[in-house]
Amino acid sequence: MEPEHSKKQPYARRKQKRKRIGSTGTRADPSDDTVSFKSQSSDDYSNGNDQASNTKIKSSQPHRNYHSSAQGQEGAVLRWGPARNTPTVEAEETLLPLLFKFGKKERGMMKKQHHLRVKAIKEKCHDQGIMLDQALSMRRTHMMLLNPHVQSVSQLGLGKPEDIRACSAIFEESVETYLQHHGIKFYTEKAQKAMVPKGEKTPPTPDFLLQETIYLDSKPVNWIEAKMFYGASTIPDGTKNAVGGLLPSATKYVDRFGPGAFVFSCGYGSQLKRALEDKGAIALDARPLNLQKMKEHQRSWCANDRGQILP
Repeated sequence: MEPEHSKKQPYARRKQKRKRIGSTGTRADPSDDTVSFKSQSSDDYSNGNDQASNTKIKSSQPHRNYHSSAQGQEGAVLRWGPARNTPTVEAEETLLPLLFKFGKKERGMMKKQHHLRVKAIKEKCHDQGIMLDQALSMRRTHMMLLNPHVQSVSQLGLGKPEDIRACSAIFEESVETYLQHHGIKFYTEKAQKAMVPKGEKTPPTPDFLLQETIYLDSKPVNWIEAKMFYGASTIPDGTKNAVGGLLPSATKYVDRFGPGAFVFSCGYGSQLKRALEDKGAIALDARPLNLQKMKEHQRSWCANDRGQILP
């Protein structure tokens, strides 16, 4: 889920078009203890059915030609709908000091924190237009950012890696199920790797490589990547954590396969959304997906005694 410090480059801004369209799967397989929260620098934090195809993916193939462009929006149109919210970077920065009461020494899942602290965070989330799951996911990623030499999330008290991997796989399955339900044909990551000729280097493999271009909110999509976390705008690009690797991943996939999409289980910040769009990838939240199985799994390892999920 959350797989060094560097100066964060300002995200480029681009006017965004929002157009709602109609709908139509088949599977083919940071040593100072004080921190001040500013998005510009991570050093400033303040205390307080796999269908194997006979076709091979050739490494010599021109990158943008794996799928031919669909001119005039020729191809399936998949309804996804608007995100439940897109928090601003200012809202994220306002919330961070409360999420890091102990600064760089902040540890553990929120389920182990005093209920009054949880209540205060909920209230601040409401004031800032951020959902609790988004805030807690952002806290986890910032904890990794502040501790770049930590090798495992378990060292930060954020759960067992195997539980996080299993939960991520379940989220990916929910995306897969949605695509299958709408008749979208794709190659899974496993199938893509199986199609690489022996001895050749494996090319980039998104979670879902679509067999044909589809349109999401009037935008062409050739690949989809599932991410079980919140896409926080306050995480510097290129840092060693799940969010910091998003833009490099987007560049890699777009260079080879053309435009695509990232699906975030907890949504995404508005500034990160624009940055992804500038790379040729759109951001989607999990609003249309069935996340019941994922939440049941989360209750087994990151919920309090009342069953409230507080990772």
